[in-house]
Amino acid sequence: MGTRGRPRGSRRARGRPRRSPQASGRSCRRREEPPGRAVASAAPRGAAPRGIRTAGRGGGRARAMRNGAGGEDADSMMPGKRRVQILVPEEVSTEMKKVKDSKMPAKRRMKILVPEEESTETKKVKVSHPSHRSQPGLVLTLGQGNVGQLGLGEDIMERKKPALVTLPEMVVQVEAGGMHTVCLSQTGKIYTFGCNDEGALGRDTSAEGSESSPGLVELQEKVVQVSAGDSHTAALTEDGRVFVWGSFRDNNGVIGLLEPMKTSSVPVLLQLDTPVVKIVSGNDHLVMLTVDGDLFTCGCGEQGQLGRVPALFATRGGRRGLERMLVPQLVPVRGRGRRSKMRFQDAFCGAYFTFAVTHEGHIYGFGLSNYHQLEPHVLQELHQVLGWVLWRAAPHGLRRL
Repeated sequence: MGTRGRPRGSRRARGRPRRSPQASGRSCRRREEPPGRAVASAAPRGAAPRGIRTAGRGGGRARAMRNGAGGEDADSMMPGKRRVQILVPEEVSTEMKKVKDSKMPAKRRMKILVPEEESTETKKVKVSHPSHRSQPGLVLTLGQGNVGQLGLGEDIMERKKPALVTLPEMVVQVEAGGMHTVCLSQTGKIYTFGCNDEGALGRDTSAEGSESSPGLVELQEKVVQVSAGDSHTAALTEDGRVFVWGSFRDNNGVIGLLEPMKTSSVPVLLQLDTPVVKIVSGNDHLVMLTVDGDLFTCGCGEQGQLGRVPALFATRGGRRGLERMLVPQLVPVRGRGRRSKMRFQDAFCGAYFTFAVTHEGHIYGFGLSNYHQLEPHVLQELHQVLGWVLWRAAPHGLRRL
């Protein structure tokens, strides 16, 4: 059939696709417009003006016109369209900086304040024990005073009747050491007098006659209890810390205080993880009772008074050295047929032995018994009066009475 009589454009009318400009070789570049002009013409009906990007398929937001000339004209030609503002990177960084400055300092302050509040609460904890004295009174001394332990001055060497010691304030506790005396005042201050050859007074006694009169020990913390031995002194503060000064001794002489063969003439803090509620001294050993009911001991252990050193290591620590004796360590005590550790409520010391009372009323003792200090017939009266279950200690072990 010929083509005569076929109308023009019949192929196009039948749905044959139009050839694209790329296929026909024609250029599809848009004519560049000079800056400053907004092109709004030559756009199909219902289409967005040139230079404005519309949302794609399924998009519900309109993209803003690129920054540049003609931005306002393009926005004005889009009535009813929601405008979206895009910040320049400089503005974004400025806004982020403002947000960071307004929020971050508060968070940093909170992180810094929390540890300070916790540490403040820890410092406010105060220990207490029935042995802490609070009734004020005066101090009277008598006996031998050749090294000033009476506190009556360097001219008085002996006193057969009690004599009043001149102190600046009232006293709640007095402890007599080997050759020195320790007084605890009502305000928590410590006054000492007597022999200071190994630093037992805890203060400077270079001035002539200063040992024979009461002198203040420089200690900033408030003290609630003191103890005194042959050549050492200990003080318990209201927050459960223990300070010591002077020296421990054994049968061969000085063994040191916290380090071998080193004495201290000023208060030194003992390193313990648990607060202490009571301290008590023998001649050359120190016993500390903690809030958890544990016993810690340090000093000389030749007679078994520490309760934790075997006889093999009792003489200056044996192969392990003096650190085993001088560093405070826990006394391991277990009840018969019990797996849990015993908890103590009180402790007492003699010259070379130690007693401790558990919460159940059991008595544990360890140390020297050369005069039957730990024998059953000696402690029977105590058992009858107090109703305690008695335990006896060999020099380096424990057994029930």
